[in-house]
Amino acid sequence: MIPALALAALLQSPLEAPDPVNDERPDFRADAWAGVAVDTFASGSVNAVLNPEATGAKTRAVGGFAFAYRAIGDADSRQLWVTAETHHGIRSADIDCTERPSLPTCASSPTPPTGADVLFLVREASTLEASLGVRWEFLTLRKGSTMPAKLYLVGQYGLALAAEGPTDAADIGHVGLGLVATKGHYRDTFIEIGIGRNELFFMHPDRRFKARGGLSIHASRGVRFFALLSVDTDLGPGADSVQSYYGFAVDPVRLFGGN
Repeated sequence: MIPALALAALLQSPLEAPDPVNDERPDFRADAWAGVAVDTFASGSVNAVLNPEATGAKTRAVGGFAFAYRAIGDADSRQLWVTAETHHGIRSADIDCTERPSLPTCASSPTPPTGADVLFLVREASTLEASLGVRWEFLTLRKGSTMPAKLYLVGQYGLALAAEGPTDAADIGHVGLGLVATKGHYRDTFIEIGIGRNELFFMHPDRRFKARGGLSIHASRGVRFFALLSVDTDLGPGADSVQSYYGFAVDPVRLFGGN
């Protein structure tokens, strides 16, 4: 009986094999993250709010929280995601590295943050950026491959505030088109282009072209390394900005000692 079952399994039609998984992302993902923002190529108007008085290579310690929820659809269909994120930033000059040697701007090489690091960044931050967004993923590319991806439309709106600066928050938002990897160690890696608004710029705040690209590498135990490049330009004589970020994101349940 057993040999007969084994022979049947060997002769099974390929058409009866299970379909490959094209999307390994969970329906809900939450991150507590910390890293470094490099503003060397940011415009003066952006630095005036996010990184004032910094000189040379303008770096900030940044951290915060983010979540993404798949509100409509499943792995192999069109999907609507709801997202939210906060960025809390501290200028490097405002951090005593003898007291916080594990912070990303103090450590000689990046390491996953601790819960104390993230809470310190949130508590002591001199700048805050917060955003809400929706993402409509409508087409799967390279189905059945080792690196499928979703083509999507995105709309995002946010605010930027500084502890020492204008009391009115600066509006930041955009709509755009993007592509995100959905499987493997590089899932959540993305590239995105769009148009929008950024009130941190004095010239042409309503006419901004935006491009972003992010590398995401999923490691073990819920840790993810990220590197992000963000371009904000008016495609003309006005100020432009190029900022880069790198760091680690960790599942908050693991970061703060949950099960």
